[in-house]
Amino acid sequence: MTPVVTCCSTDEVLRESLTAGLLLDLPGAVVVLHDLDPVAGTLRRLVHDAERTWEDRIEPLAHTCLGCALREDIVPAIREVAFRRPTAIVLALPVTAEPVPVLEALVGLAEEGIVDIGGVLAASPPGISPGTCAVTTCSESVGSPSRRTTTAAWGR
Repeated sequence: MTPVVTCCSTDEVLRESLTAGLLLDLPGAVVVLHDLDPVAGTLRRLVHDAERTWEDRIEPLAHTCLGCALREDIVPAIREVAFRRPTAIVLALPVTAEPVPVLEALVGLAEEGIVDIGGVLAASPPGISPGTCAVTTCSESVGSPSRRTTTAAWGR
């Protein structure tokens, strides 16, 4: 099974830095990045590894909410990329997206033996203290105890 590491942030630059660092640390990993544009009513999917862009497309959504994005693109994209057999999938959520609904949606893929739910990494800008976020919430919400990992990366 391909491990999926989920990245979330309140800042686009920190999210990009986090995913770039993971690509350097995880040879053979693939990033699946999503961005919601509520004004245009679209979802952008960017799939790339350390060497090239595999896919960059923009799709219209009926509603630019995380629920629609999950149903219509994020979970299908993870399934599609997993069948390419990367060493890991780095899922970069839309900025400010809560990871718990995504992790709950990935449980189905894990139960099918397609992916393994890996860690959750959160990057936050300076000024937000670790005590502001409940870093155990995601890990307690999904996955088996042996697979629960949550890490917070705080901006300096």
